[in-house]
Amino acid sequence: KMEDNPVIPVYDTAYTSGHIEMDKFVEGNFLFCEYQALLTTDLKTKELVVGQDYRTMDKYFEDGIGANASFGSLRSFTQPNHTHVFIADTSHCCLRSVDRRTNRTGTLAGVCRENFLDRPELVDGELLNSTFDMINSITYHDGIVYAVETGKGRIRKIDLANNLVTTLATKEEFPKYHGPQNIAVDPARRLVFINAFRSISQLSMDGGELVTLSKAEGLFGIEEGPIENTTWSFIKDIKLVGKDTLILAGGETFRIIHIPSMTVSTWCFTFYAASSNCTYGRPPQALLIKDRQMYITIEDTISTLQLPAWFEYEDDGLLNTQTGLANLPGKQDFSDVELYSFIAFSI
Repeated sequence: KMEDNPVIPVYDTAYTSGHIEMDKFVEGNFLFCEYQALLTTDLKTKELVVGQDYRTMDKYFEDGIGANASFGSLRSFTQPNHTHVFIADTSHCCLRSVDRRTNRTGTLAGVCRENFLDRPELVDGELLNSTFDMINSITYHDGIVYAVETGKGRIRKIDLANNLVTTLATKEEFPKYHGPQNIAVDPARRLVFINAFRSISQLSMDGGELVTLSKAEGLFGIEEGPIENTTWSFIKDIKLVGKDTLILAGGETFRIIHIPSMTVSTWCFTFYAASSNCTYGRPPQALLIKDRQMYITIEDTISTLQLPAWFEYEDDGLLNTQTGLANLPGKQDFSDVELYSFIAFSI
């Protein structure tokens, strides 16, 4: 069963690049990327924060207020506090910052460039003198922005207090053909978890050796049990839920990793499996857990799935943060799962 409730889009044609979070500036709202714009929504209407319609903009990586700012494709953002948003301007290869009080956009790090194919030497150093390749995913913790570059396959650390960009890992350290895609920070263990196209790795927040946790071969990832025995495919997003649980959205399943035991459980099949009862054959792009609901971006919609009864957690009072699983079950029967779509991005 699927119920669509479209709303008026900001533009006649809109694209979602997937990333979604609870809006820390507007209580109860969701913040999401729509190709070259950042928007906020209460799931009934949506409002432009910053950005332009790519078909009418005449300037690239322009700083400014609201619709006067321009971006390339927006893949990821992070909210260090309730008044600011850091945005990965993917095709312009730099990080941008938005002050929600004025909706003014500025450049946070990197040298923005018009064409991502123009690839200068990639260098570390001061924030505005460093250079980046295409940035696919960013996250923030305690004064540090962690960024994943898909082109050159590097993990970068942007230290805001010390005005310094450093490289924590390079593509050569990942399994062959497995460039990094998305990142999640585990502050309690001082780790970052990175999903590549078909593998999971971990790295100290301060650098050091990159450790690949899962197999780096195999086509479909439906095995369960110890993570070293599992294979994965087409991982789209990775999120830390509370202290002990990682949830990953993939092409064929939602997967759950219990971090202390490094045990993998399969939640429900999404795409390639014969019984695609979670998303009705449409692969999810990004996910968010809030109030026993999983909010997912799928193509041009924000949809929700009810968390299963065995997913136990306590709300600790922080946005999008709960404690993790105590015990992981095996595969679950989701034959009666209902997917509800709340908001359409395009008409």
